[in-house]
Amino acid sequence: MSALPLVLAGPIVRRVDSRSASVWVALSEPVDAVEIRLFEGLKTSTGPGTVDGGDAPFAAGSAQTKRMGEHLHLALAVADGSEEAAAGDPSKRFTLRPGGIFSYDLIFHRAGQPDIGLKGLGLLEDDPVDADPSHAASSVRHIAGVLPEAPRHLALGYETDRLPSFVLPAPILADIRIAQTSCRKSHGPGSDALAWLDGYIGERIDKADQRIQQLFLTGDQIYADDVPCCMLPMYHDLALRIMGDGGPAGEEELPTGPQAAVRNSTVNMETAPPMRRTVLVRSDGGFTSVESQNHLMTVGEYAAACLTAWSPHAWGALGDEERVYGTTLGPSAFTLTDLTRIFWREKENGPGGSVQAARTRLKELHGPTFAAERQKVLVFASTVGKVARVLANTATYMIFDDHDVTDDWNLNRQWRNRVYSRPLGRSIVRNALIVYSFFQGWGSDWRSYANPNEKNGRILAVAERYLATVKNRPQRERDALDVLFDFSGNEKPEDRADFHYEAPGSLYGVRVLDSRTRRANPVSYTGAAALLGDSLDRQVPKEPTEAGSSFWIFVASTPLLGPEVMEQFLLPLAVVIGDAVRLNGMQEDTDPLDAHQSSAFSLASKRTNGAAFADVETWPSNPPSQHQLLSRLAAWGHAVVLGGDVHYGDNLFVDWWEWDRRVGEPSRKTGRVVQLTASAARNALETRVEAIYRGYHWLNLWIAGNAIEGFGIRENAESFVRLPQGQRPSLARLRRLHEDPAILPAHGWPAGTRLDQEPDWWFRQVQVRDERSDGDRTGPYKDLAGEMAGGIAAVAAAAGLERSRKAAGAHALAALRGFAPRREMVMTNNVGIVSFAERTENGRQVVSVIHELLSSDLLDYPENEVNTDLPTKRPLGVTAKAQSGAPHTRTEIPLEPAGDRPTFNSRAI
Repeated sequence: MSALPLVLAGPIVRRVDSRSASVWVALSEPVDAVEIRLFEGLKTSTGPGTVDGGDAPFAAGSAQTKRMGEHLHLALAVADGSEEAAAGDPSKRFTLRPGGIFSYDLIFHRAGQPDIGLKGLGLLEDDPVDADPSHAASSVRHIAGVLPEAPRHLALGYETDRLPSFVLPAPILADIRIAQTSCRKSHGPGSDALAWLDGYIGERIDKADQRIQQLFLTGDQIYADDVPCCMLPMYHDLALRIMGDGGPAGEEELPTGPQAAVRNSTVNMETAPPMRRTVLVRSDGGFTSVESQNHLMTVGEYAAACLTAWSPHAWGALGDEERVYGTTLGPSAFTLTDLTRIFWREKENGPGGSVQAARTRLKELHGPTFAAERQKVLVFASTVGKVARVLANTATYMIFDDHDVTDDWNLNRQWRNRVYSRPLGRSIVRNALIVYSFFQGWGSDWRSYANPNEKNGRILAVAERYLATVKNRPQRERDALDVLFDFSGNEKPEDRADFHYEAPGSLYGVRVLDSRTRRANPVSYTGAAALLGDSLDRQVPKEPTEAGSSFWIFVASTPLLGPEVMEQFLLPLAVVIGDAVRLNGMQEDTDPLDAHQSSAFSLASKRTNGAAFADVETWPSNPPSQHQLLSRLAAWGHAVVLGGDVHYGDNLFVDWWEWDRRVGEPSRKTGRVVQLTASAARNALETRVEAIYRGYHWLNLWIAGNAIEGFGIRENAESFVRLPQGQRPSLARLRRLHEDPAILPAHGWPAGTRLDQEPDWWFRQVQVRDERSDGDRTGPYKDLAGEMAGGIAAVAAAAGLERSRKAAGAHALAALRGFAPRREMVMTNNVGIVSFAERTENGRQVVSVIHELLSSDLLDYPENEVNTDLPTKRPLGVTAKAQSGAPHTRTEIPLEPAGDRPTFNSRAI
């Protein structure tokens, strides 16, 4: 095995507060200790732990590495200046100043070798670019162990030898800067929006009041189910290297076969090859992911996906077509997809012939797809060095969503019962959660993982023992992990891990919610889950746990608010139709034996009946649990919710009025909950689906008007609403009237309908749009506005048929330019920057939240055009086109409710 670089990924700044700072790093070898040293301001390194000018570090801390594989060792180095940590030694206490810039170095202590820091490892200088085509296979890398095929590394401090740094949240409201995004797929379209933050930080590196102080990654950091064919061989090669020595010693085992005859089988590129894992994970694992032909399975594969998503160091050669197709047709102990059923039609192409002939035909049929995917991966690779630098200079907090494990993860009771009753299903989810805990959860909330005798700390301790071997892993540790991950669905709260956590702020507090592992499922096996289940009081207590915060930020991977008509009607319908189209000619399901007997549409419908393609798991799909959480957040006063998942960016708020009739007037409360969504970093919707989504706006206006208004009644709603004699509501409203609680629209009742009693709560939901004029916006919006100005003026001046003709021409021009106004919804790749403003209105201080959605400068994705020369460029993909992001969409939303509660039935029918 060729040598691996010592640092596989990192450093990544994780949890930072006024008394501590933590930095995560993944190493290929164990070291005696990883030490962190902190310095005031921006500093230039002169050696391990020393800086120009001789300034001494004001704080330090060290950590030992934790072993996940033979060549995968993780450390979270924490400088802890709290009174508890410094007990008996007051000199170790320190305070990190709000709004201050702090540099850090990591020093690696190794027995019998000199100490080495970030400078000595080559992490503080740029990789050279080798533009000579004759050197395409052997570019010189200055970081030892990095392969020639890896993407380019960039100096972590933005200048040669300058240390990376981070900024604490500002003490002044106007200086707070928070970034958020989600859903980052290696072969998604366009450029990686997370990488855009690199330029944002670099331009402001010495300006603490303008730098990003916290970054929230709200889910789908990797796509474990949706892996391109060229990436799986690289992931697996890396998995063999980090779990063993690059060969069979690193091959992990997984259970296969029916429950009554389970046996362990070795996972490699022959037994579980690219393009052939779909039936395996669906039949033996019970999964329901649409794109699962290259699904990740082992700990090493999940770890490899994270390492390469965050760092260029561990990348190797992408799988080429010869290698991919060369492993796809062999026999295996696993239940594999029959590719001839998908890609081969004997009537059209004749008998199968030799294996080599079959591979040749497979290459001919799949080749365009392979080339398109590889192009997108190369564009991803070209900016992964920028992502590494963003993470090295920003306190980063993470929470999982489904693709970090598998699509549809814990969707409903039917899904849970099917997957967790199958050894392979449990094994894959277990492997994913082990990697999540080490790679993501640990750094976000390190104190809850610090004690190996407490439940989160037990994950790391038990997993270390479980991973001590790649084969015949101990059942005792396996079962202990299954309890911590609550695969049974009925473990006691004190026995199961907590993945929700509280993050530090300055004038605000932060709570990060887990809406995946604590779900409560209705009696119906396939009904929409209550996403927080029985953990609402633990995740969002009735009273804030920290006094003095001006407002609270809640991070929810799935947005709490969404365009109601789209979430409850258009989205499920669009997914069913889209799945039917996708399945055309590719008919395989959990039961592969009868797949050929069903049409594509019937297969899509079958899956949609439960844990299926249409993963309707948004908060609006379960209104009682959504309104329960809204009520709780409104009680906290000002609440801002950050979320992703949905593959569009938008901004909404809901105003809330509530009282408890048992208590009376003292119980009245009013609040505003603001939802800011940034999604996807790199997984924009397909154009066909985007068209359906865009159509929601007009349907929403037609059905609900500019705002969605309604009320809720906890019980016996039919005694509150009195309809005129002989009048009946629609069947949907009649059904809702008999629900407890009943959540009903405020308008659209028959004329003369009255409320005999005041409801328990009222709400008004509003979608916020960018109100700037086209001329005040940037990029294509401003340019096209100028180009269209004359045509629009001509439309206004014309009349009759001529006006219609000119209007049609203006619309045609906008369509020809691909103009998507993005005032309300951003459907291209995006990342959000959150800030705040404060002003005086009528003698009162009004606080507003500002959300800038950075999106592409161009309205299409020219970088998707296949460049056949790009795979040979070194460092990998360095010459790929990659758009930058600009704040094309900007909204400002006051945190105070405005206006009176809705008036009942002001728009009667």
